[in-house]
Formats: sequence, structure tokens, C-alpha cells
Amino acid sequence: MNATVRSAHHGRGPAADGTATDGRRGDARIVELLIWPRNLLATAGIFLGFWFLSTDGGAEAVKWVCLFAVGGVGVVAYFSHVIFAHADARRLGFGDRPTGFQYEVGFFNIAVALTAILAVVFDWGPRAQAVLCIVYAAYFLQCAGLFSSRVRNEENGARFVKNVVIFLIMGGLILFFGIAGLT
Repeated sequence: MNATVRSAHHGRGPAADGTATDGRRGDARIVELLIWPRNLLATAGIFLGFWFLSTDGGAEAVKWVCLFAVGGVGVVAYFSHVIFAHADARRLGFGDRPTGFQYEVGFFNIAVALTAILAVVFDWGPRAQAVLCIVYAAYFLQCAGLFSSRVRNEENGARFVKNVVIFLIMGGLILFFGIAGLT
């Protein structure tokens, strides 16, 4: 950031370049950038899931979905919702103050993510990995429901249609692999 801009801006809130100047990680661009690794990890997990489903079956497929689409996505989501909570609040339209809701979502994400990563690293087997996929899919599908409610009930709700579609697709695919890992 330009030192002149930073020194000229005193007080709380965003500086001229949109970053928070009071020690908070408040630049909304960081959480927008974190969407890319989330999408890449989810895509990699689903791709590998289909790859191994066609060659080795559900037990191998669910491992990769659990590792990337649950574990990897959950870690990145935690950073977005908790570490960069102020920026995420702005991205979500909550203003400049994070909500307890954001932290709860972040804590859920990291709990499931770390458990999913451990389930793969310590080879807890396809049933444990499948259950973690099903739990995360249930969360994604509920998020789709929440966003569809925002589409219907908020003044500028149409901006959430993309979220509804993404959460339905990802939730449905992760659920598919969770079920495949149980068989």
C-alpha cells in the first residue's frame, strides 16, 4: 500500500485503497481472492472423485473428495470467515462488523475440514470419509436454502442466485460421493 495514503488517513475504517487502517484484516479483495482456491480445491476433489470412481470405485473416490472438497475447502473457508472476518462481513453485505454467524460458520468449517484431513491422512477408511462428506454436503445444501431465501426476501436478492447454484451443485456432488463411499 502507498505509505502516503496510509499516513494521510487517520482513524477507523477504510483508507483510500479500501483497506482497513486499524489493524484489522479488512480489505474485501482478500476474501474475493480466497474464493478461487476454494473453487479450485472443490473442483480438484470432484474431478479426482470421478476419476477414481471410474477406475477404483467409491472407496478411493470418496478419499479425494474428502481431502480436497471437504478438507481443503473448509480450511480456506475458515480463513475467509474468521481470519479475514471484517472483509468477509463487507463481502456478505453485513457492513463493517463481523457477525457471530460468520465465526460460527468458520469454526464449523475448520472442525469438519481438519477432521476430514485427519480421516484421509490416518486412513480411517471410506466409511468415515463418506460420513464427513455427507455432513459437509448437508451444510452446503442448507446454505443453498439460506441463499435462496435471501434471493426471495432481500431487496437486491438476485445477487445470491449464483450462490444458490454453486451450493446446490457442490452439495449434491459431495453427497453423491459420500453415498458412493458407503457402498
